[in-house]
Amino acid sequence: EILDALWDGAADEQTFGAFRKASYQIRRFLGGDVWQRVHGAYVLTTPVDDDYRTLLALAVSLEDADAPPADVAAMATQALGLYTGPYLQWCYSDWTEGPRRLSQTAVLTVISALVTARRKLGQPAAALEAAERGLALEPSSETLRQSQIQLLTELGRPVEALESYRYHLRVLEDEDLGSPSEALRTLVALIKR
Repeated sequence: EILDALWDGAADEQTFGAFRKASYQIRRFLGGDVWQRVHGAYVLTTPVDDDYRTLLALAVSLEDADAPPADVAAMATQALGLYTGPYLQWCYSDWTEGPRRLSQTAVLTVISALVTARRKLGQPAAALEAAERGLALEPSSETLRQSQIQLLTELGRPVEALESYRYHLRVLEDEDLGSPSEALRTLVALIKR
């Protein structure tokens, strides 16, 4: 399965030989009890803890609305430290698309939690910084855009808030995503007054 995923079914005997050699080296490094051949396939017999899985676990734990904002901010900051960009961005195989989307969703969840926590802690500048980091990853996120616009307004920067809204309209149009929500339109109308 790994060879098919990596070489799209075009693996030859030399590829299989290289894979067997690599498997032998992995087994020597990890140990025979961790890397085993079962029914003709190689498997890891222990869970793998890596930044990707830790990021996903932290994103799930941040969905607990009862956690104190300081704890949420600390966990979110830890999670963001693990995110270094799209999952295996150098790999262009179909099997990476699912984990790539999942990690992007997780990091946006983390950023949204951080924005909320920073606002609750009375740290609007830090909340704005987090919202803008999220918008750099996903410019069409209405939740983050609305947070950014609210925070810019609270920080006395209504002109920038309206510029952000105009940019959001262009993004929605360019990506054919429809219109902004009624809540966002109402917010912008209040700012224009």
